[in-house]
Amino acid sequence: MSVRLEIVPGCGSNGLRGKVKLTSKTYACTTNHLCKLSFQVHGRLSLEEIVEIVQSKDRQRYQFAPGWEGCRFWNLTLMQDFEAHNIVSAGAANQALNSMAWFYHSAVEAARVRKEITMTVYND
Repeated sequence: MSVRLEIVPGCGSNGLRGKVKLTSKTYACTTNHLCKLSFQVHGRLSLEEIVEIVQSKDRQRYQFAPGWEGCRFWNLTLMQDFEAHNIVSAGAANQALNSMAWFYHSAVEAARVRKEITMTVYND
């Protein structure tokens, strides 16, 4: 069993406000992904602890860029938060950045292209 944490666009009058989704899964890791990043977590981590980090940093108040871009930036920011809280090892956010700098069109490695991460904002 696992929990999926993601940010999705589509809220607000312009559809660019993000909504955090927590979804319970019956498996440890999905096989339906284009790129898999895996990081060792220090100790046991509860869902409440993750929600606390997200809320304490107002990560739920996220604004996507036009074209609904920005989930890579949100994920990078979250990895930086996890690193700062010693949930993942030092350097994990940079490792994530190196992988997230690629945009995947399909699961085929050759279908990826280097694409700058769109930095977006957190709403007040």
